[in-house]
Amino acid sequence: MQQPRCPRYHSLDFWRGVACLMVVAFHSVLYVSGPALEDRLARGGGSAAEWVVSVASRGWAGVPLFFVISGYCISATADSARRKNSPVRLYFWRRFRRIFPPYWVFLLLAAAAVGLFEWRLWPGLFSDSTAKVPPPWWLAPPNWLGQVTLTETWRYHLAGPPPMFFMFHAWTLCYEEQFYAVVGVLLLVAPRRFFAGILAVTAAVLAAAVAARKVAALAWIRGASEGFFFNGNWLYFAAGVGVYYAVNYASPAWRRAYAVLLAVAFAAPFRHPAAALALDVSVEGSMAAAFGFALALLLLHPLDRRLSGSPFAAPVSWCGLMCYSLYLVHWPVCKGLSHALYAAGVDTPRLTVLVTMPACLAASIAAAWPFHVLVERRFLNPPSAAVSPSAPVAAPA
Repeated sequence: MQQPRCPRYHSLDFWRGVACLMVVAFHSVLYVSGPALEDRLARGGGSAAEWVVSVASRGWAGVPLFFVISGYCISATADSARRKNSPVRLYFWRRFRRIFPPYWVFLLLAAAAVGLFEWRLWPGLFSDSTAKVPPPWWLAPPNWLGQVTLTETWRYHLAGPPPMFFMFHAWTLCYEEQFYAVVGVLLLVAPRRFFAGILAVTAAVLAAAVAARKVAALAWIRGASEGFFFNGNWLYFAAGVGVYYAVNYASPAWRRAYAVLLAVAFAAPFRHPAAALALDVSVEGSMAAAFGFALALLLLHPLDRRLSGSPFAAPVSWCGLMCYSLYLVHWPVCKGLSHALYAAGVDTPRLTVLVTMPACLAASIAAAWPFHVLVERRFLNPPSAAVSPSAPVAAPA
């Protein structure tokens, strides 16, 4: 079986850090961002602080970046497993061990903290109308089953009430688990045709999206796909898989062709917004962020080692090393702290930029580091030549 040229992308820790910090920034400005601010800026007004808030409010774009990174990393993991003929059960065990135990510990800690505040210390701190975090007792048993198993995005298709997330940012982990499951199935049924299998799944997702839009009798596909990977989010993951294949196996001509394809995919939602809607993604910017980032990873690969070794990138890369912990803990920290500061009078864009954003960032990192050391590190899989120890997961907001 052909050997990959350079499976490890050294600067991915930096990019994980960038994506995670984008999401932290996004969740720190929720109380002062919104349509009114955007309308004012669109009319040509606005202060520098308002522009900073506007940029930070687009930090949700870190989520599609995470999906692209996951596509690359899981491709490296799966490629290594198929070349070594490793049992597929080992692949699934490593994914389970990496994701679920730290997530369960976080869920328990978050439920205790939110429950204590909502019951005694500050009722409404988390459950106000802005990005509401429901108290634990608001969720029905089927909702809790969906939280614990990371199936809440689609669990309701089978039974129980509509989705309700306790920690809403866990929706991204629900998609990550679906991505990993599809990769595991491909490793099981077609290990020697793994990349062809990824291409086939991608083609099927596109075909289903087009059919749902073009054929009235198949419109049910859109409702049935809600919460599943084939609602369009798979394409971001597949873009990362394509980067891995282009870097490690493709000919120069194929790499150029893939770069052109990513450029077209980046521009398509702006030229044809209906295409984005047909794929059931939220906004054109989500597709642009994913495909533009995949294109950047492909084009910047020759500079990979230089970027990873840059002292200027080191602080962000450090955040990337513990990105799973930072991603998990940041949301309740940002939600509670930003609401408390807003209630205390830190309620303008200027004060948000000067006080709330730095406070949320510092508090999130301060909470994430001990969680990473005391919890996440216990479940890191042994590093391989293919990927860095932190590579198996990254996911946000």
